[in-house]
Amino acid sequence: MFSSNVLLFPTFFEHENFPTVILEAFSCGIPAISTNWRGVPDQITNDYNGYVHEIHDYEGMKKSILYLFENPTRYEEICLNARNSYLMNYSLEKFENNIVNFFNSLK
Repeated sequence: MFSSNVLLFPTFFEHENFPTVILEAFSCGIPAISTNWRGVPDQITNDYNGYVHEIHDYEGMKKSILYLFENPTRYEEICLNARNSYLMNYSLEKFENNIVNFFNSLK
């Protein structure tokens, strides 16, 4: 995945809820372009760490890809935001803290 520039993930799979492939891309600093399907909009913030499009909006997805490649400065910012999204929300350290805080709240 490290050799990728963008994750294109046009999912509308019936059993897809919170695709970890998006988190994997973010962990590598790779922005994601996906569909407005179930948990995807909870992961991707438009023009921050990627782009969310309606299902079957392939023209919109194409425009997002072209935008990123035609605007290298903005692309680099979105890559940094993708990495930061992972670190701030989904890293192992964040997961551990959430688990510890949850169990401490049960006392």
